[in-house]
Amino acid sequence: MKLNDITRADVQRWSGELTASGLSASTVRKIVGVLSASMRAAVRLDVIDVNPCTDLQQPKLAPSPEHWLSVPEVDALRDVLDDRYLLTFELLLGTGMRWGEGVGLHWDQVHLDAATIEVLWSFDRKSKSFTPPKSHQKRTVPIGERLVGLLDARLADVGSGAPPPGIEYKEMRAPLRGLVLATPGGTPPNGTSFAHGLSAAGRAAFVGEGARRRRVGEVRPHDLRHTYASSLVQGGVPIQQVSKLLGHGSLTVTQRYAQLGDSQWDSVRGVLG
Repeated sequence: MKLNDITRADVQRWSGELTASGLSASTVRKIVGVLSASMRAAVRLDVIDVNPCTDLQQPKLAPSPEHWLSVPEVDALRDVLDDRYLLTFELLLGTGMRWGEGVGLHWDQVHLDAATIEVLWSFDRKSKSFTPPKSHQKRTVPIGERLVGLLDARLADVGSGAPPPGIEYKEMRAPLRGLVLATPGGTPPNGTSFAHGLSAAGRAAFVGEGARRRRVGEVRPHDLRHTYASSLVQGGVPIQQVSKLLGHGSLTVTQRYAQLGDSQWDSVRGVLG
């Protein structure tokens, strides 16, 4: 078909045929996404007037299973994770920040003496700008000794630098100092690179002994946020406080972790013997 002959109805029908052929929702979305990217390029070059791949009814993605790591799994990951990714790993694990918040952290918001950080910015990869965090939930997060030590060493090694050039700061005054996880050019790091490094570490890490020895398996960056939350709940931190530390707009979102803090299981096991 010629580009200017393709209608939205054609693309919608094609998407349905792909789904009916047995392809997963994720695969169908990726395939249609490639066509959409081509159509956007055609629009930019004035070959066609509009992109027919917009406002489609795409197949729904299955919900991603939530995965939180045990203490042995975290230790096993530390042993095999590439040194380039260690600070990023510890920062996300030790604060529960989302990826955009982690790479949007500036040295202005790191207070080593008080062992706290302020979550004020999030890097938006689409608009290539810094914006307030999701739901505008600006917050202060306490950090542990391990993370304080790593941040202190990073600061001594590379300094605080300057804000990345050419990136807009929206709704608030720009910070005076640079990014904690800055690349050599001072810009936010590539999330894909870290995700691949973390995934590789999960495949290389093992826990347990003998017949119980097993691979940690696939680990995603967002799993570190789940691990942070689950650790706090299991440690007895009230769910309301966990919600604030995570920057959730509603306590309902945090309730998924509530079952992890249930203290009644030991009494149930006692009855069962």
